[in-house]
Amino acid sequence: MDMVNEMNFVTLMAYDRTGSWSSTIGPHAPFEYYEELADACIELGMPKEKIIMGLPFYGNRFDGGTPKGAVTLSYKQIVDMYPGAEGKDAIEDIYLWYDGMPMIRRKCEYIMSNLLGGAMIWEISQDTPDASKSLLYLIDSILKK
Repeated sequence: MDMVNEMNFVTLMAYDRTGSWSSTIGPHAPFEYYEELADACIELGMPKEKIIMGLPFYGNRFDGGTPKGAVTLSYKQIVDMYPGAEGKDAIEDIYLWYDGMPMIRRKCEYIMSNLLGGAMIWEISQDTPDASKSLLYLIDSILKK
């Protein structure tokens, strides 16, 4: 942990658990995975205020229900293609998993309640320009508190 003392912060890529490379399909950024990564860093003695949690602005649709059929879609594409998708985190009947507004809210509330350093986004151009559906606006509204 000596190296961590020399760093201003550490960003955790808390996504890409599943994709075309994996043996199973499912959420690429489940909350449990997010929480496990943060908890592991805390248990190792990393200062909480240096932990920056990664949030994905994309999802994976597993066409044919297989990892080889994985197609990555930006959050903007998802909300444009599937009306109401912003209020969900998955459309399981088409094997699509992503972080919609409910999951982003949950993850940001975890950051706040655990006094972590903040959030990192992959990647901002994948957000929707519609402020009422924007993940960036949601993150800002929670982390500014």
